[in-house]
Amino acid sequence: MVKWFHPPPAKLKLNVGGAFCLDKKVVGIGGVVRNHNGDWIGGFINKSMAQNHTMAEVEALHTGLCLACSLKTP
Repeated sequence: MVKWFHPPPAKLKLNVGGAFCLDKKVVGIGGVVRNHNGDWIGGFINKSMAQNHTMAEVEALHTGLCLACSLKTP
């Protein structure tokens, strides 16, 4: 069973993912930023031009870090 763990107070947590479907040549990325209460602070979904699953994950991480850096902690 997978469980989400809250970040410490006054911190944010970033979760990201990338999806790659070779058959249909469809790639997507997404992520969410939550606070220590689990409240949604921000998020994103985008299409990607990544050539493989690893690059989709890297792009999702980069986009998520840019988003998280732009947010102010409570």
